[in-house]
Amino acid sequence: SLDLSNFYTGNVTNMSEMFSGCSNLTSLDLSNFNTGNVTNMSEMFSGCSNLTSLDLSNFNTGNVTNMSEMFSGCSNLTSLDLSSFNTTNVTDMSSMFIVCKSLTGLDLNNFNTTNVTNMRAMFDGCSLLKSLDLSSFNTGKVTDMVLMFFYCLSLESLDLSSFNTANVTDMFLMFYNCSSLTSLDLSSFNTANATSMASMFVGCSSLTSLDLSSFNTANVTSMSSMFVGCSSLTNLDLTNFNTDNVTNMSSMFNSCPLLTNLNLNSFNIKNVTAMNDMFNNCGITTNNKPAVGYAKDIATASFFNDLATTSIDTARLRFKIIEYSSYTLSTQVNDITMGSVTGGGSYSMGTIATLVATAKDGYRFVGWNNGATTNPYIITVARDMDLTANFDTIKKEGEITLVDFYTYTLADNGNGYKVRLTAAFKTELNKASGGEFVSNGYTWHTNDPLPNPTRDSLYNERPIVSMKGIFEECSKLTYLDLSNFSTENITDMSSMFFRCPSLTSLDLSSFNTSNVADMNRMFTFCSSLASLDLSNFNTGNVTDMSYMFSSCSSLTTLDLSNFNIGNVTTMTDMFGSCGKRVNGVPAIGIANDSATVFIFNDKSKTGIYTANLSFVVDDTPKYTVTATAHDSIMGLVTGSGTYKQGRMATLTAVPNYGCLFKEWSDGETVNPRTITVNEDINITAIFEAVELIVTVSTNDATMGSVTGSGTYQQGEAATLTATANDGFKFKEWSDGETANPRTITVDENVILIANFERITSVGAYGVATTLQIHGNMLLNHTATEVIIYDNSGRKVIVSKDVNIDLSPLVRGVYVAATKTESLKIVRRN
Repeated sequence: SLDLSNFYTGNVTNMSEMFSGCSNLTSLDLSNFNTGNVTNMSEMFSGCSNLTSLDLSNFNTGNVTNMSEMFSGCSNLTSLDLSSFNTTNVTDMSSMFIVCKSLTGLDLNNFNTTNVTNMRAMFDGCSLLKSLDLSSFNTGKVTDMVLMFFYCLSLESLDLSSFNTANVTDMFLMFYNCSSLTSLDLSSFNTANATSMASMFVGCSSLTSLDLSSFNTANVTSMSSMFVGCSSLTNLDLTNFNTDNVTNMSSMFNSCPLLTNLNLNSFNIKNVTAMNDMFNNCGITTNNKPAVGYAKDIATASFFNDLATTSIDTARLRFKIIEYSSYTLSTQVNDITMGSVTGGGSYSMGTIATLVATAKDGYRFVGWNNGATTNPYIITVARDMDLTANFDTIKKEGEITLVDFYTYTLADNGNGYKVRLTAAFKTELNKASGGEFVSNGYTWHTNDPLPNPTRDSLYNERPIVSMKGIFEECSKLTYLDLSNFSTENITDMSSMFFRCPSLTSLDLSSFNTSNVADMNRMFTFCSSLASLDLSNFNTGNVTDMSYMFSSCSSLTTLDLSNFNIGNVTTMTDMFGSCGKRVNGVPAIGIANDSATVFIFNDKSKTGIYTANLSFVVDDTPKYTVTATAHDSIMGLVTGSGTYKQGRMATLTAVPNYGCLFKEWSDGETVNPRTITVNEDINITAIFEAVELIVTVSTNDATMGSVTGSGTYQQGEAATLTATANDGFKFKEWSDGETANPRTITVDENVILIANFERITSVGAYGVATTLQIHGNMLLNHTATEVIIYDNSGRKVIVSKDVNIDLSPLVRGVYVAATKTESLKIVRRN
């Protein structure tokens, strides 16, 4: 849980990544958040994988422009009410709900997407969404819809009739694995600017119809795998397709077994360079022979690779039976104790083989030796093959195995960005899948989703030089396999394992530390490590070893005889509060033990031989400093703690809004203050409310009076009233305001003057109940509208009648005026 009840966010403009990677948060109360000035909410809740609900009803998103990855990896959210969201100014919604795999419904009818340009992977991995109403979406400015509905397995219907796709250039993988969709009407799609439709409908296995009659494919260059796995399609009309610029049609109709009729007379393939597997496993039959792509049928893998001709007339195509050679598919496992594999044997060329890897209890299938990870694995046999199913131990929650992970960077639009290791390693671990990272529960500097951090999913290999803090505060880690880490380029390992209190062992035998300069806090607070073998460490270039083993309270044995400290300049607190015991004295760094704070600061020698180390007992007393606020509502105090005698403690009094620090309980007023600790100290910070003065006066005391002057606390409301005397009226306040009475919020000292003025008369007469208006009533001007005021200046009658009824008025003196401000005193008899 996280208590944010005292957070004032009224001035915050950027909340990007605010809660990113908080994978242990189960609830979050943001009811007091003021988001009126926020413009960036990208990745705000990214990786909050244990949140099951999120109330954002008070959020003001009127100024937000970026909501990319806002809920990325919120994998346990079952519902999300965004009905209060104002998205008028949002331009980026890419990956907004990526891997929200527990969402069963999402109402976005209130979304204004007029200014959105990027919807890439917006609903990627929302695998439980059965329906999605996007009829209110305005997509006129969107240019990127790549992966938009990727892996929306449960979507049964999708109405995109309102979509304007005129500016979209890339539809790659747009409907990948939408395997529950039975129909898809894209007749409203304008695809004039689209250049890629590769893999657009891959895995839409339930689609029985697909209307693409509106598609303009004049600019499309790739249709690779466009309809792969559309296994329920029986008909597909592509007569309107313009393929003049297409270069890649590989696997275009692969595994469409019910597609028995396909008219491609309009296809121009003069620029196509790849058609491999174009009709593999599809249902087209010729001359009463088996369906194209199946065993003992034509070799379609390279069917159209010879492009000597510029067009293909399918009406004249003729096929013949080819007797294929037999090929051997050899299968094995990496360890027979972990699992088994079925499906190997002898196959004719072009035969479909299905391999199934089955893991035993306690183990899991991790992939094939050729890099494939699908299981069952369906392949077309075209040669002898040797495949190994690899299994691994199901790791306990809190374990991570890393293979060559750190040595790669990801590229985005040609610019290299390092993988953000800190964010990646702090993400939630999925116990059910053997301790792998939850898909996209971490953040990458790339637009492409990477479901698991493996070598195959990374590219643009570039060595990095820093491992600073990559496992910092991974408090649940119990095991780390770093055997494949190549550290020869690393210069910084500071805080590498800082606060990993659950690690019980750590094998660093493969580490090459020859270039490392900083080992500051490398193992600090690894309180469960009982042993640590650093015999292979080369410390010749290290300059900083401060706090290196501090608070390793279980580390009772440590051989540093190979350490070269010739270049080390600081070893401050290297063994502070660790568990090393020597010469019968208590553990190093503990109270009343050896003074290890500066133990290695004397660098007169170039090496350390731990067997000859001797220590002096440190009997320096320790004292407690307790600093509190006299009223916790008014403020807080920092600086409390335990200090050795003679140490300096800095105390800071922090007032809350509307309050001021007054003094300390001993009469001192310095803030912050530093004190020398020679005894236990109890001290209190005294706060007081901010008092502000409101002064209200009149321009002339004979004309009227005012109320409201006085002393107020900051933020308090003050009501000011101006009362006119007989014959006078209130005109305005000195700041131009005319409201009377008026209420102000006191945030500073206020001085205001109430301005009164005399009611001017050009004569007076008495009337009974009717005032007759005629041409010479007021200064010989014809009256158009008369306003009658009482002696306090209040309007009592407004009339355009010639005869004004005064009977509602009590007896007394009134003022009659026209819009020209000509006045006359009227006495009601």
